This record gives sequence, structure tokens and C-alpha cells, in this order.
Amino acid sequence: MTKKLSKFSSMMLSRNEPDFGKYRDPNVTQNFKSTLMHDGQELLQVPARNVGEYARNLLKMLFTREELAESILPSSQAHRYSKKKLDGKRFDLLNEAIRTRYRITNYHYSTFYKEQVHETLAACLYNEGPRKSNKQTMQQRQPQQNTTVQNSTPSEQ
Repeated sequence: MTKKLSKFSSMMLSRNEPDFGKYRDPNVTQNFKSTLMHDGQELLQVPARNVGEYARNLLKMLFTREELAESILPSSQAHRYSKKKLDGKRFDLLNEAIRTRYRITNYHYSTFYKEQVHETLAACLYNEGPRKSNKQTMQQRQPQQNTTVQNSTPSEQ
């Protein structure tokens, strides 16, 4: 019974947290910063339960709501879209904070970003931009529909 519980708990942990070991190189001694400041806030101390939440919290801290709603993630393909890219310097700061907090080597960070961070940041931008505006539009329409039903007579319903 103990073995089964141990195996089950390790499976649950592995779903929520990536195996950071594959993104770290024990042979490379790399000095990571102990502090990373932006506008008087310590980025490495931002609370989060996992990498995705940490990345989303940083994104919301470094960029305004308007920037998040009107922009896309910087990439080599960003020029194909009509939206502008997020500011490169602040986005580099976001990546540096993630890399430093989770002790990911420079060499492995691009893979780590693609596998663990990119999707959650893209979803965050979508939630702040098109999804939020669509949701607000739907909420504005809904009270109008409810009032028309309430104002009609029983014979009309």
C-alpha cells in the first residue's frame, strides 16, 4: 500500500512540476543573480505555486493591461501579425527572472521556454485581450436579453 501511495504521489507531482534536472547542466557552474529588481519590486520573490503561474504573474507585473490586450509574444514569426510585440527589454527581464528562479542554464533555456512557459504566456495574453473583450461583450448583451423577457407579457412568452 505504501509503495502504491508513493508512486501515485510522485506521478501527481510530476504532472504539476517539470523535471528541472533535464534543463540544468551539473557540469556548468553558472552564477545566478540573487536579486532581480524592476521598479522597486523584487522579481525573484513574486509568489507562485509553479512555473506557469510565476510566468503569468511576472507578465502581469511587467506589462500594463493595455499592453497585454494589444500585443503578442516576441518571436521570429511575430512580424506576420498585425499586433505589436511586447517590449523586448521587459520580456528579456521576464525570461531572466524565470531562468534565475528555477536555475535553468542558458543553453537549455530555449527548450525550457518552449516546453514549459510559452503556452501559458500565450494563453495569458489571449485571456487579457480577445477573450476578455468577447466576455465583456457577452455580459453587456445578457442583461438586455433578460430585461426584454421580463418586460414582455405572459401571453408573449
